[in-house]
Amino acid sequence: MFTSIALVEKLNLTLLKHPRPYKLQWLNESGEVRVNRRVLINISNGSYRDKIICDVVSMQAGHILLGRTCQYDRKVMHDGYKNCYSFVKDGRPITLVLLTSVQVLEDQIKLRNEEEGKRSELEKRREIYEQEKQRENYEIVSKRENCEEFQEVFLKDIPSGLPPIRRIEHQIDFIAGAIIHNRPAYRSNPDETKKFQRQVEELMEKAMFRNA
Repeated sequence: MFTSIALVEKLNLTLLKHPRPYKLQWLNESGEVRVNRRVLINISNGSYRDKIICDVVSMQAGHILLGRTCQYDRKVMHDGYKNCYSFVKDGRPITLVLLTSVQVLEDQIKLRNEEEGKRSELEKRREIYEQEKQRENYEIVSKRENCEEFQEVFLKDIPSGLPPIRRIEHQIDFIAGAIIHNRPAYRSNPDETKKFQRQVEELMEKAMFRNA
């Protein structure tokens, strides 16, 4: 019994170490295949439920190949005229038949609709992403245009010294005998610390404040 590595990766199944590794030649066109892993798979077909251990290989013949090993373990009987398989599972008779052409067509249509649904969802997400990107670009351009329009409002460099005295001054009144709260400094990474230190040094050079 074999299963493809593509199915295992798609279903995110847990791989098990094969107790007796071996080599195969006939499952794909890439040459010799080494089989050293296996996996437990839950299968179902109508009311039939079962668990099988399959060897994991990189094959192109299909996703799961049950083969004679499964037929031997389940004592399966094949009816060549009706092309069906019969066996007993948990005391219940089970008969597996091939899908009709209508059922195959319905499965193909269902798979095609699922793929188209996934594709349309990806397209919607791509459109939303493009719209957000355009809005961000518009905001950046708008801010740049505003800065260029009001260049005289924004100074390129901060002038040295304290600002001139104005009519309305804001001040903080100190209370005699008050205790200054001793709180730890904010934590910052080395890059932020260097940036803060550089800004403090620039402001001290401009005489905006001084050491206490």
